[in-house]
Amino acid sequence: MANICNETGVKIITGDTKVDKIIITGGIGEHGTTIATERYNIKVKGNIKSDCMPLNNILDKIGKYMDVIKLMKDPTRGGLATSLNEIAEVAKMGIHLIEESIPIKDEVTSVNQLLGLDPLYLACEGRMVLVVAEKDSEIILEEIRKCEGCKDSAIIGSVVDSGHQPIVFIETCIGGKRIIGPLEGGMLPRIC
Repeated sequence: MANICNETGVKIITGDTKVDKIIITGGIGEHGTTIATERYNIKVKGNIKSDCMPLNNILDKIGKYMDVIKLMKDPTRGGLATSLNEIAEVAKMGIHLIEESIPIKDEVTSVNQLLGLDPLYLACEGRMVLVVAEKDSEIILEEIRKCEGCKDSAIIGSVVDSGHQPIVFIETCIGGKRIIGPLEGGMLPRIC
């Protein structure tokens, strides 16, 4: 690139600032939605059940990639949104999510629309968020998808340079962007 820039007189002002990919090991909001339907005695057709499961099988499967896994975190208290805000705060980086990449079952979305809850903030008891090197993200994702209960695993976004401003934002399916803050207060009363 330097040679071409010198030949053409072009200056590179910025490049791709995405440094890592974010993986979620399955659908989100399922545990919190299960708790909400029980708590509010809502009868729902469909397959809504808690995502509770051990995570050691995932760790066994991806152990050989530990040198390129930057971080692993469970999105329990405050759900995915709060967990990602905590990661952004510690890293002093931005997190760019792609809404249509986040695995949320239709039933989960429907119930939460009815209750006025946001699945991004609901506890996930059997899920893990991973931040991994971009170059290895697809192969790590494929390994995770081989684990029981992880077929819906997905790359949901990237860690991006935000000028040391910790921020999480989501690119919506219509192309807009909105900031996703951490959970303030309690969305759903805790049971554990």
